Amino acid sequence: MSSFIQTASENSFVWRYINKLSDTAKLDLAASLLQSVAHKKPVMENKEWASMFCGAWKDDRTAETIIDDIRLSRTKNTEISL
Repeated sequence: MSSFIQTASENSFVWRYINKLSDTAKLDLAASLLQSVAHKKPVMENKEWASMFCGAWKDDRTAETIIDDIRLSRTKNTEISL
């Protein structure tokens, strides 16, 4: 809910400035906004999209060893005094 309120507040902030523009400037702005939306790339339908950003995991350890390493490397959420 708070993000909606923040967005509405930001929109009214922007809207006050848009209202001060001339009609020609408003039309130019509207045309630019429409053009920017019209030229967006379509959303990828590939369900394997995440694999494009990373390589295959290569490790000689077993799953159990990896899990143990993760658990042993955890730290407690204690405050550190300096």
